[in-house]
Amino acid sequence: MKYFIANIDEQNGEFEISQTIIFRAESIEQADKIHFYTVGTWYGEDIMEWNFHDERFYNDFVAVSEGYMNEIDKHTFDQVYKHFVVDMTPKSFEDVEGWHRKHSRYLKEWAESENGYD
Repeated sequence: MKYFIANIDEQNGEFEISQTIIFRAESIEQADKIHFYTVGTWYGEDIMEWNFHDERFYNDFVAVSEGYMNEIDKHTFDQVYKHFVVDMTPKSFEDVEGWHRKHSRYLKEWAESENGYD
């Protein structure tokens, strides 16, 4: 098991916030998917909307995007967790994969529509 620390970046008008999260994953590839899934469901799966032009998710006027992500050791993970950083390790990686398949279909459909050519 590998351990990661990452940021979720939010922009609401002039205000920019970076929320730190931690999570576990079996590989860097899996960690990338978990990070993106967390961003895409930050305010809830049904609330977030992908913006193709600036490649970020939106919840009304709040833009949400992936920040930095780094691998850390277990000791660091445990110590950061003690300081109230949220552990966002998904209960099931199948949920992450399912969300990615749904998001990929959405991107493909958009690209094939008239919107993909503007």
